[in-house]
Amino acid sequence: MSNQDSIPQLLRDFVSLKFCTKKRNNLKRKIIQELEAQKAYFFDTNYTTFSIRHVGSYKEFIVPKNKRGHLAKFRGKKVRAIYLFSKNRKVGFAIQDLTNLSR
Repeated sequence: MSNQDSIPQLLRDFVSLKFCTKKRNNLKRKIIQELEAQKAYFFDTNYTTFSIRHVGSYKEFIVPKNKRGHLAKFRGKKVRAIYLFSKNRKVGFAIQDLTNLSR
């Protein structure tokens, strides 16, 4: 597991590439590989949550103690929700646990 948090910079680079190109696809693949290496939790849903509206956007927050559903296992922890994809009315997210991640 990497001690450095490279995800925010990778996401900024991803968002700066406006069109779907090979470079952007490779960068998205790299982001997903980095998240998998950090044991992020991936899920997709039918609706937009976390007030995130654009692919490549993210939001950091502390999960409430009474949270249910996909985030229940992160209760009381600081996490980063990352909007990864949108396809056929499905929205894909990754949840990265930031509790033990040094910056």
